[in-house]
Amino acid sequence: MLNSINQTIYKKCLFPLFFSLFGSAMLYCWNSGNVEGYFEIFTGIVLLIIFIYALRNIWLFADQNVRTKLYRNIAIFAVILNLSTYAVSIVFQGVVAFIFAVFMIIGFWKLITK
Repeated sequence: MLNSINQTIYKKCLFPLFFSLFGSAMLYCWNSGNVEGYFEIFTGIVLLIIFIYALRNIWLFADQNVRTKLYRNIAIFAVILNLSTYAVSIVFQGVVAFIFAVFMIIGFWKLITK
């Protein structure tokens, strides 16, 4: 779908997309304890801005017939990643959820860059 060899697509689309997806999964794995939550809110806003930046660049760089398939795959994966990471972090500790999220993101990387 996206050519990971092209450096422009890699830097402007893939890296911000996977950074934001990985960051959103990490918010579920991280147990902040007695922090009031301002850091999590700030981190969430930054990750949302990076995610929107990546989606805009995908819109600009991807072919018109591939855009809808890419956006659908990204939306489905983002929901599944966040729900499953949240569920795993409730049942197990954050380390298991982190490893689970890493394997899911690696699988999605292979799916989206073929």
